[in-house]
Amino acid sequence: MVSLSEAARALAKSRRPRRLVCPVCGVEFEGVGRRKYCSPRCKFRAQWRRYFARHAEERRARQRERYRQKKAASGAGDSQA
Repeated sequence: MVSLSEAARALAKSRRPRRLVCPVCGVEFEGVGRRKYCSPRCKFRAQWRRYFARHAEERRARQRERYRQKKAASGAGDSQA
């Protein structure tokens, strides 16, 4: 029977770094495991891009509503003839 520490050592030894290209900035780096980005900064940027892409329509709807309220408050009785 193989002990857990021996198994962990064997697993760690089998992991090999691979050359990857960061999808955010295009920098080439060595990735190990499931690493996808070259730095925490690129990872954070990618998270924000995904968030904004998923919530784009929601954000536009809120913005339109704020615009309508602002316009209604500032020019409620004004008419330009």
